[in-house]
Amino acid sequence: MAFEELVKQRRSIRKFKPDSIPAETLNEILEVTAYPAHKRLSEKYRVVPVTNRDIIEKMRTACIETIENRAVKWTSEDETNWASLGIPFPKRDRIGASVKDHYLYFSKRFDTFFGDAPVVLVLATQAPLWKEAPHVWPILQLVGAVMQSVQLAAAERGIGSCSMTGPLHSRQVHARLLQLESPWEIVAILPLGYPERMPSARPRKPLSEVLRWIPHQPSSAKSMAEVTPQKTNSLRQACFLEVLKSRRNVYNFLPFPVPHEEIEQIIDLVRLSPNALNQQKWRFLALSDREMLGKISEAMIAKASQVTDRARAGTQALPKEMAFLDTPDAPEAENLAENPQAWLHFLTERAQCLSKAPALVAVCNEALPFGSTYDQWNDIESIGCAVETLMLEAAVRGYSSAWMTSPLIAWQEVDRILGVQDPWRTVSLVPLGVEIS
Repeated sequence: MAFEELVKQRRSIRKFKPDSIPAETLNEILEVTAYPAHKRLSEKYRVVPVTNRDIIEKMRTACIETIENRAVKWTSEDETNWASLGIPFPKRDRIGASVKDHYLYFSKRFDTFFGDAPVVLVLATQAPLWKEAPHVWPILQLVGAVMQSVQLAAAERGIGSCSMTGPLHSRQVHARLLQLESPWEIVAILPLGYPERMPSARPRKPLSEVLRWIPHQPSSAKSMAEVTPQKTNSLRQACFLEVLKSRRNVYNFLPFPVPHEEIEQIIDLVRLSPNALNQQKWRFLALSDREMLGKISEAMIAKASQVTDRARAGTQALPKEMAFLDTPDAPEAENLAENPQAWLHFLTERAQCLSKAPALVAVCNEALPFGSTYDQWNDIESIGCAVETLMLEAAVRGYSSAWMTSPLIAWQEVDRILGVQDPWRTVSLVPLGVEIS
């Protein structure tokens, strides 16, 4: 199935047939986890497949008990926190009018359906990696990207899925059942199974609402069909795994502009990525203005210089900004104090590459406060789903791209340059262009 059609036909499935998934099929689906967007972070997450019926039932029972215990001890703080999630509150006449009634109805319905799936994938990360980053949370974005790849590989085989963070209120019990020990922490659950029925597509916000162009002159570039016809044609009908294997992070591009209409078509598909409660808490900013790209590059270098100066002085051995760094060739964060010049050289190189990118897509999310709970992790994981779709659709069209969070070492200045205002924050940058062979 063509990649574009696969993205369009994927659905979030919450009701599964009891049929088991053949081991060979499950292994084919899990193969995509070997090709994450960033190899450097691949050792920082795990995907644990659970097929044991007894364990799955115990996981579901733990969720039900947690939900009911919270309701018994319900406080005004619970009331405020639950209401702040903005979850639609239908059927008051059937489920009750109070916020606690809504909590019980919603949580029992949407936090436990994974128990009906024949396979449950549990995704875990090493917690310290993201807790240093106040809102970018690179590892959670990467987990979202991995889940998007798994969901597309499953959909290609007629298997349904749905990314979940609701059950994480019971993640400590789940970790004990699965013998997951510190430093691993469960951050998402992904049930897999054959759909009981295929739901219709959910409504999405129009492109005009989620995409904003930073003003600049329209591109007069040739289409990529003229520039790289062989690559474009070879991936149009390729299986999903081949598309995934073709994607890699590229930082040096030929000076070919990327036509506006191509970027709009890419983002139009990205809108269909899975996201928490279909709330679509993402916005995309597209630009190719050389002056603005230069300003972002300069801000990145200036902040990097400040960080490395502090490291040289011994006043800050491991700045939390280093949690944003994203690429396989980045120096190890632990060696910052020993070799700050390597960090500065790396960040300067990245900044220079960014300044020369033919186009840039900035991905924004509603800001999550530092120390946010699992209730909001799905929002940032949804950003990862979107970036994964963006990079893969770009590859299908013959473009190369990179997933960058390193420029957000200067996130406040980047947001100012891009005109990003509260409650939004830039959490990822994706340069696009034609790769230098």
